[in-house]
Amino acid sequence: MKNVFVVGLDAFNRDLLEALPEAREVRFHALLDFDEVRGRNDYPVEVLLARCQERLSCFEGSVDGFLGFLDFPVTLILPLLCRRYGLPGPSFDAVMRCEHKLWSRLLQKQVVPENVPYFAGFDPYRRRPLEGLELQPPFWIKPVKSFRSYLAFRIDGRASLAAALYDMRRNVKRLAEPFERLVDRVQLPPELAGRRNIIGIAEQALAGHQCTVEGYVYQGEVTVYGVVDSIQSDHASSFQRYEYPSGLPRSVHIRMAEVCQRLMPHLAYDHGTFNAEFFYDPLEDRLGLLEINPRHSQSHAYLFKQLHGVANHQVAVQLALGRKPCLPEIAPDGGVAAKFMLRSWHDAFITRVPGLGERAALIERWPNAHLEVLVQPGQRLSNLAAQDSYSFELADLYLSAQNSEALERAYREIVAGLTFRCAQETDLEMPM
Repeated sequence: MKNVFVVGLDAFNRDLLEALPEAREVRFHALLDFDEVRGRNDYPVEVLLARCQERLSCFEGSVDGFLGFLDFPVTLILPLLCRRYGLPGPSFDAVMRCEHKLWSRLLQKQVVPENVPYFAGFDPYRRRPLEGLELQPPFWIKPVKSFRSYLAFRIDGRASLAAALYDMRRNVKRLAEPFERLVDRVQLPPELAGRRNIIGIAEQALAGHQCTVEGYVYQGEVTVYGVVDSIQSDHASSFQRYEYPSGLPRSVHIRMAEVCQRLMPHLAYDHGTFNAEFFYDPLEDRLGLLEINPRHSQSHAYLFKQLHGVANHQVAVQLALGRKPCLPEIAPDGGVAAKFMLRSWHDAFITRVPGLGERAALIERWPNAHLEVLVQPGQRLSNLAAQDSYSFELADLYLSAQNSEALERAYREIVAGLTFRCAQETDLEMPM
């Protein structure tokens, strides 16, 4: 049996890993569990690295691979572990070229300029940080390192810019400082060297149909194996669901794959999974690249399992073992699968979450559904870690159906039977 160590493992993803064919020959170990890398407001990367190394030094078996599917700091811990133990994985420098949003944009512009919106770095602590930039609303500002849209703000005018800068100035160092300590390990390009105050990036807003390409690089060959639609809520700039497979035309899928095949070698990224977020504007037939993430998405794992029979974790496990990945084709009967994010748009104290009876009724009615409740009674939503700038995520609902219409009907019926309550004993607003 081989031993693969997972950085940031929770029960849901452990079950998906244990269901893989590779589980017959692999034991999966939680090198760090989920709560050690998430659900907190600080990111002590050095402490987490030391904890990993201490646990590995006490392990009496072989160390055969490392695996992770969460964003910062997991994405940057993994290549350091792989290098230390001489195991397959992308280099730390290549991962940093993806993770540092401004550096990544500079590299993207060199090889796929037609897919890159106008962007510029800025110092959020300057009195007029965006003065002189060629930006017209709507545009976005965000830290050069963020995840799950944390501190990402859409700017539609002076009022929204002032509010966004206020929030960014108060909170950006929480991520910027531990990230900068890792940036010290690489040589930045001349455009960024000596400009550590540039911790924000502004980008012209992209428009159209948003989706995510899932792929991997093995021995320099870039392969795309799936496209997932990212569908926003009508209420705000927050995702309502991820739906697979994508409804975009096959020709657009091919164009997105070609962008990835040009870009990933330019980033010197090899032997790892990635996901690339795009916008496709059908009116102008334009493809815009939002960002490259040096990992596969665990949010899509259930979706792939429902349609392919195995989670996309299989690709990462095979790469961790030094093998060329092979993912089964989508089952002939097809269908669709989705992850719905159940949100509140207002701060509140949680006093009730769906009980065992509600969850049992859900599973009895939809055996393939899965509900992950992310809050507990007594929590204040504004104290939750790493939320996006416009909402609070209460739960994730994973669901599959024969088509999108049946999926939507099932979602509405399920949400109607789930009860989240706040301190005033009124139902929190749920997206319908």
